[in-house]
Amino acid sequence: MQVRQVEIEGVAEKLRKTLPGTPEQVRLQQQIVKLQNELQQFINTERQKLNKKEVAVYVALFKQLDEEINKYAKAHQLKLVLRQYETSYDENQPLPDILKALNRTILYEEGLDITDEILKAMAAGETGGGK
Repeated sequence: MQVRQVEIEGVAEKLRKTLPGTPEQVRLQQQIVKLQNELQQFINTERQKLNKKEVAVYVALFKQLDEEINKYAKAHQLKLVLRQYETSYDENQPLPDILKALNRTILYEEGLDITDEILKAMAAGETGGGK
């Protein structure tokens, strides 16, 4: 991106030095527009790639979270764990849907909140102590 910006600046500098109305000025203006369009396409493509990577990370996290909740529920004979949002974890779903699932609210009865235990289990899994 920086290379492309330097290239645009170089062409802009040449454009400032050319006489108005000359074929050279028209050519340089067209070149700047072309370079700016290419830069915008590059930025858009890289942003899409970054979004896909972000979605993949969220999907992996949610799958791990579900695994830990399932293990905990079975180990403690819990028959029901409630969530406010019902969603699947699919890498092809839009990022806002993934984020909505991330911000979901877990409903619980006082004394039955398993959040801390699940977070501890996930942290232990990351350090190699849980799986």
